[in-house]
Amino acid sequence: RENTTIRVVANKDNSIEDGDQVYQKLTSVVNRFLGGSLDYLGLIPNDTAIDKAIRQQKPVTLINNDAKASKAYQLLAENLINGTNKKYEMRSGITGLISGLISHKK
Repeated sequence: RENTTIRVVANKDNSIEDGDQVYQKLTSVVNRFLGGSLDYLGLIPNDTAIDKAIRQQKPVTLINNDAKASKAYQLLAENLINGTNKKYEMRSGITGLISGLISHKK
């Protein structure tokens, strides 16, 4: 349909770069073969909490609200509601470890 907006969420990515690559490839295909474009909403990181939520057949946000995937879904919802474009920050290495310890103690 003309003037249709298609939005993309990269799922179970290991890095921001992986999510960007998925978006770029999809955009290229849609542009080339359909003459359209895509809006990139962001990514949901690869997270063991997702697998646990699937096994329990419950939303990941109910299984572990502090999980990386839960936080990414919350940010995605906030962006859609408020019309903002905040990016999910994936932390790894020592930064991720310290950040995880601090948020776990709250």
